[in-house]
Amino acid sequence: MDKLVAEFTSADHLRRHVDFLYRHGSMYLVRNRNLLFHGCVPLNEDGTFTSVNCLGTWRSGRDYLDFCDEIARRAWRMRDADAVLARNAGIVSETDRFDVAESRRMVGDTDTGVQIREQIRDLHQLLDAYRTGVLEERR
Repeated sequence: MDKLVAEFTSADHLRRHVDFLYRHGSMYLVRNRNLLFHGCVPLNEDGTFTSVNCLGTWRSGRDYLDFCDEIARRAWRMRDADAVLARNAGIVSETDRFDVAESRRMVGDTDTGVQIREQIRDLHQLLDAYRTGVLEERR
């Protein structure tokens, strides 16, 4: 493990990549009313966010993801991966359940994807109308 940590913290090209990720990314992003997240999100059986003990404070949902993001960023800034790994960042998991999605949800499966497909269909109809002469091109 020490060798892996040393290689991770001393590799210049990796440092540049991770710096880029922290400048432009985060643990989650809300786009088109969809939650996109990096990693795992602890959930209860009913699909609601489960609480996780983080340094003595119970956190769930956005609060939990913000906490994890801050811990990861702090470790990267301080280059203190050993301390984070040794302390497990103070996160105590009450469960070890992992669910794997049967298939990835793509943009085309969302409301936005439906709208995009409708716009594409409309554009095809417009092109066909120009090509067949139903609509005349304005100059």
